[in-house]
Amino acid sequence: MLAVVSACFGTAIAGPQVLADTGRTVSSIQYLIHVLDSSGSDTETPLVSFPVRANGMSPGKLEDIHHAIDMPEWLTRPIFIVGNDPVSSQWLTENHAALLSYGAAGIVISVEDVSAFKSLRRASSLPMVPHPAPHLTRLLQANGINRYPLLLLEHGEVLQDLGGQVPAGRDIGSGR
Repeated sequence: MLAVVSACFGTAIAGPQVLADTGRTVSSIQYLIHVLDSSGSDTETPLVSFPVRANGMSPGKLEDIHHAIDMPEWLTRPIFIVGNDPVSSQWLTENHAALLSYGAAGIVISVEDVSAFKSLRRASSLPMVPHPAPHLTRLLQANGINRYPLLLLEHGEVLQDLGGQVPAGRDIGSGR
């Protein structure tokens, strides 16, 4: 997952080459979370500098509820984008079951410091990492999307209103 995140967000972290996939892949989000949890600083960790801010993106409702973007091949699982704000917190609470059923991983594109990120993460069991995601936010903005929270599916559909429902045909925790 860290390789996918770093590849799509324009970071300078070199990702591993996949030689074989046995189907037992483990997400690297857990390792990043461990680094953040063990950090004694509220502004920096070995992998993330705070505050995290995505230029041109803000919390709020999407004007058009039907969005789809042409997705590059690097998106292999649904991702949700949130900030550390009341709108995002309410959205995470209302859509927790649906996000779990999609197997979605989260990107927190707006958070002031490590302690605020830890607080957001404690409020949800969903995997999340703090990152401004410049490549992804530019892609969204180029398609007229400058609001979050939202869910981005592998095929490019952008959803904000999940209806608080578990998507049909998906099992909670299946990852797909």
